[in-house]
Parts: sequence; structure tokens; C-alpha cells
Amino acid sequence: QLGFNIRGGKDSQLGIFISKVIPDSDAHRAGLQEGDQVLSVNEVDFQDIEHSKAVEILKTAREITMRVRYFPYNYQRQKERTVH
Repeated sequence: QLGFNIRGGKDSQLGIFISKVIPDSDAHRAGLQEGDQVLSVNEVDFQDIEHSKAVEILKTAREITMRVRYFPYNYQRQKERTVH
């Protein structure tokens, strides 16, 4: 259990975003928030990665070092594309 969910990926052309952070999880305590764009995980570039590959990397890593940026504009576009 990572304590967060992601959405997006290469098909969306908008990147990988945090879509949910579970309260009181390690992710929550680390400061992750909905709308954060995941730039890299363990030095693997997440800006042009397929969703399934991103999930695989996150689930198989023993420790995770992430670079994120809060980018709500593209996150909202990502959500809109998912709904339509």
C-alpha cells in the first residue's frame, strides 16, 4: 500500500499525477497532495511514461524517492479527459 493513487501517463500526454492521498499514510506525512505531478521516481523520468510502467515501478520499489511539482492546471485537464 503506497498511500496514494496515480492517474495519467503517456497516452494522456499530460503526465502522471497524484489522484488521491490516503489520510495518515506515509505519502500524506511526506506532503503529497492531489494534483501533484510526478516528475521522477528513483531517478526514472515519469514525464513521458506509460501508466502501467509507472505503477510497476512504484509497486516494486523497496524505497521511493520522488520529485513532484504541484501543477493543478494540467491535473484538471487530465481529469476532464478521463471523464469525457
